[in-house]
Order: sequence, then structure tokens, then C-alpha cells
Amino acid sequence: MFALIRMWVFFKKKAMKKLLIILFTVFIFISWFTLDESKGYEVEYRVELKNSPSENSKPRSSAILKVREQIDNLRLILKSSGQRGVFKVLEEMSISHNDRLMKRIALSALNLNSDFYSSVASNESIRVKEFDGVKYGIKSQMSDIQWNLTSEKKVVSGYTCYKALTTTKFTDRKGQTSNIEIIAWYAPTLSLPFGPKNYGGLPGLILELHEGEDRISYYVE
Repeated sequence: MFALIRMWVFFKKKAMKKLLIILFTVFIFISWFTLDESKGYEVEYRVELKNSPSENSKPRSSAILKVREQIDNLRLILKSSGQRGVFKVLEEMSISHNDRLMKRIALSALNLNSDFYSSVASNESIRVKEFDGVKYGIKSQMSDIQWNLTSEKKVVSGYTCYKALTTTKFTDRKGQTSNIEIIAWYAPTLSLPFGPKNYGGLPGLILELHEGEDRISYYVE
């Protein structure tokens, strides 16, 4: 029994040490990034949640309508100093308690209840979430996203954009995982390798992005 207790203490200390390292890494990463955040570019996006045909035929409760209203009003901002980028939700100065609750539900549904930091120099992206007043990060490599660049193009907000495709895993509310297609339209004349969330690594700024054919879309304002 004492051996089990010693093992439990050992693993608990090890887990705490790992958590502290992660928290320290998040702190250093954010502190390092904000040094140049005031010098650079800002791009604002709006988000659109699409309904499936079956959802369009269902009556909606007042709560669902309020969440949809919050989604329609969401504005997101990408700040970049050229080599670094941060993507986050624009905060509203005055908002009622009920609207704040509906907004939290909306952000959770869209998987936007995080800030997304990226660095070209280190090839790193880190998704920073807050739980119970503590921030923690999920780190990945920008090069993990394997884009398929195409010659298809269209004009978005006055810029010639090219289409790029990739896939990512998506887990729904029932815990079922599937692959969804990501479509990005990027502008080579805007040489910023960033976009919504942690999508980036393309030879130009992403001005329009679609997560799944019938799910979530981001449009530059």
C-alpha cells in the first residue's frame, strides 16, 4: 500500500511539473509575442455558421436564436507583426450578463473559446485556453497542416486569391470523429502566412476560410 502511495505521489509530482512547464511555456510565448504586437497589421473577420437542411426545418427555441444572434455579431481579429500572428475574439466593452452567457456558448460551439498564437520563426502554433482562471496551451507545428495548392482563383475583397485545400479531424457533440475538408482562399500579394484560428503556412494571408462544406466560414471584413 505504501508503495502505491509513493507511486501516486511520484506521478502526481511528475504531472504537476509537466503542467508547470506548459504554463511557463505559455507565459513566455505570450510575453515574447506581445513585444511587437502593437507594430504590424490588423485584419478583422466575421464568422458564419451554416445550417444543414434538417436543421432549417426544425423550430428553434429562444435560447438557440440568441446564441445564433451572438454568432452573427462575433468579430474576430488577426494581429501580425509579419513573423508572428495572434487570432482572437474582439471583446465588447459593455454586454449584459445574459448576452455574455450566450456568447460563451456560441464561442464553445464554434471552438473559438481560445486565443491562437503562431510564429513563423519557430514554426509553432499554440492554442491558449483558460480554465478556472488558469491559462494553458496546446502546441502544434505550423507545418503540420499539409495544404494542397490549386490554380483555382477568385477575387475576395479586391484581392486575387487562390484556393488551398486540407483536411482535419472533427469531433461532434456525440463524440464521433470524422475528417472535414478545409478550404482556404489566400492572397499572395498580402505576404502574411496567417489566417483564422491556427490555419496558416500558406504563401499569403487567408481572406476566406471554410471549415466543412456546411459548417463554419470566416470572411474578412
